[in-house]
Amino acid sequence: RFAKYVSRHPFIYRHLTDLLESMRFEWKLSSFIFVTIVLVLSGIVIGAAVFNTLKGVIVFSLILGGLPYLVLRMRLIGLQMKTRLEFLPAVEVFYQQYVLSSHKNIRSVIRGSLAGNRMMYPVKSVFEQLDRNLATNREVEDCLRLFSLSLGHLWADYFVNIIRFGLVEGIDV
Repeated sequence: RFAKYVSRHPFIYRHLTDLLESMRFEWKLSSFIFVTIVLVLSGIVIGAAVFNTLKGVIVFSLILGGLPYLVLRMRLIGLQMKTRLEFLPAVEVFYQQYVLSSHKNIRSVIRGSLAGNRMMYPVKSVFEQLDRNLATNREVEDCLRLFSLSLGHLWADYFVNIIRFGLVEGIDV
């Protein structure tokens, strides 16, 4: 029921699903919310047993309830920090593939730059996720939003805007 309630609020729903998908987390949103609710209820019970004040119970339950979200955000920040150093060399590989390509199709250029095995590990997985999302005919905005969220810095936003222009308008960027 709570998952349906969250789905009625598009900002929260999109934020949580984007976080889960950008981290390639195996849980569904309903499982994530279920674990959060169980931890909140456990926090209430344990807080009532340990602390004798209402404030202690509320604080302990909020700490336990926020734990899954905090773990997910910390893992995302760790991925973003790993990809920062390898992002610009990956863009250079993409640019070289784009310049050498005769048809200038962004999707095939991404696929070709991945096939060359010249990208390093942390960034390569993010580009592979973008390629998979684009190959499954998802909305371009969703694919690029996940890509940008996985990288999480200003250069990635600039690169996403360039790719968005090429994918949506279909012209040579």
